[in-house]
Amino acid sequence: MTAVYLADGPNPVFVLNHKTRNNIVFAALYIATLIAAIMYRRRLPANVSGDKAVLNRLQTEEWKGNDRRRHSQNRLNESPGMMQVAFIWYHLFDAASTYNLIRVFVTSYVWMTGFGNFMFFQSRQDFSLHRIMK
Repeated sequence: MTAVYLADGPNPVFVLNHKTRNNIVFAALYIATLIAAIMYRRRLPANVSGDKAVLNRLQTEEWKGNDRRRHSQNRLNESPGMMQVAFIWYHLFDAASTYNLIRVFVTSYVWMTGFGNFMFFQSRQDFSLHRIMK
């Protein structure tokens, strides 16, 4: 609370700076990050197909950047946190021209979270209070 008061109180310690709109820097940094993410992606093994290839909850966790597990579980070729990177940089660079893309990302994020949770609960049939609160 002290840090918030010092930064945003009646007499702020830090000088207020306005956002700098620079779409070229935004695009260049995002493309560089996307290339780095593609270079480090994981592939599904050749023996995984059909229902086993659809890993909705794992994909959702990976997109959200919440996947803290470091074991060899099969995952789709998605980059963790790329939507969050775009969303944060959208605000940082005041990239108003990417507004529609960010709205699509947010909508996809919310839909994938709901769909992943639905598929998880439907397959596990675990509706206990402990599982729901988790």
